[in-house]
Amino acid sequence: MPQKRRKRWKPERVPDSERGNITKPCNTCKKEFTLLEFNKGNALHGYKPECKSCQVKRGREYKRRPEIKERENAYSRKRWAAKPEEERRAIYESRKEYFIKYQRWWHKHTETGRKWKAYANMRSKLSRYSIAVSSVLALEEYNKVTFKKEKFSCEYCEKEIKGSYHLEHIIPVAKDGSGELENLAISCPTCNLRKGTKDLDVFAPDKVSYFKNRKV
Repeated sequence: MPQKRRKRWKPERVPDSERGNITKPCNTCKKEFTLLEFNKGNALHGYKPECKSCQVKRGREYKRRPEIKERENAYSRKRWAAKPEEERRAIYESRKEYFIKYQRWWHKHTETGRKWKAYANMRSKLSRYSIAVSSVLALEEYNKVTFKKEKFSCEYCEKEIKGSYHLEHIIPVAKDGSGELENLAISCPTCNLRKGTKDLDVFAPDKVSYFKNRKV
């Protein structure tokens, strides 16, 4: 005679109305929580031995492993490549607004996003005025060596710049000033806005000799 399959033992689950009154320790973090902090399972009182936060943490650590990431990415690429071109385009169009909103949120609320946004803004400004990145780096190095301060200093008022500096054109762009290294200066926002389109001998006559003898 075929043997009867034995029923799997299941613990008696505590009713949902009493979950807030009973506590039990988490096997991972060893802290005591009420049963509201545990998912349903086959352990004591009918709930899992690990609290919800520990489960989430363990899941994230698992997904961060390089081999798991590579496996998931390969599977996603394979599925995406198998879709027809029309379907892929339709999916992209349906999620376009979401992608744009997420990108804006990422640039605003994450440290990496803010760095990328600042870098992109800098590159766009440099390309607009035909300024090479190497010129900016040389100017930054010269500024730190000359003024001998931890942060950058304004080349007009010689005060230390607390936030981000402005890249200022000695001969204004409005008066055909170039984006060459010799025509650029690190300035604080106040001096840059005060100078505007004024010539150097009008805005800061005492700095004419400094910029003339400057060797960047």
